[in-house]
Amino acid sequence: SPGGPACESCAPGTFSSTDGAEACDVCPSGYYTNRTSATTCRLCPTRTHIPPELTNASSHDDVDDCLTCGVGAYAFPDRSGCVTCSSGQFATDNNCTDCPVGEFASEPQDAACTSCVGGSFASSAGSAECTLCVPGRYAPGTGSVGCEACLEGSAQPSAGATSCPLC
Repeated sequence: SPGGPACESCAPGTFSSTDGAEACDVCPSGYYTNRTSATTCRLCPTRTHIPPELTNASSHDDVDDCLTCGVGAYAFPDRSGCVTCSSGQFATDNNCTDCPVGEFASEPQDAACTSCVGGSFASSAGSAECTLCVPGRYAPGTGSVGCEACLEGSAQPSAGATSCPLC
């Protein structure tokens, strides 16, 4: 209205959900807006976040302000932080998943775990390491869930074997 206060547009990184509000609010943690006069803020993309301690508008004014979660981590649903998975797990977009049998992760991983090499095995899900086959047993290929006994007429005196040679 004439003679009343002048309306100001909200700057990028801030928003106002009320027309004619006297002040704009900085986007909450996990959110950003690169628009002027925004009425809402946008949620950071999957596996990224803006932590609560970043409270100035310049930390919320571009999608590039959304920080990437580390390897083996995913973002909280509100994108205010990240969860790091445990050894024996890998991170998906929204949770930690145990490595399947025959695979391991000594450190949390992204998207997949590593198959056990021949001569070793992982018999349970969520393994942080593979176990070597004991002498007299072998695992011929990768991704084994157990070791096989040497057949009669063959022997294997070493641990971690992929075969049992004939005697």
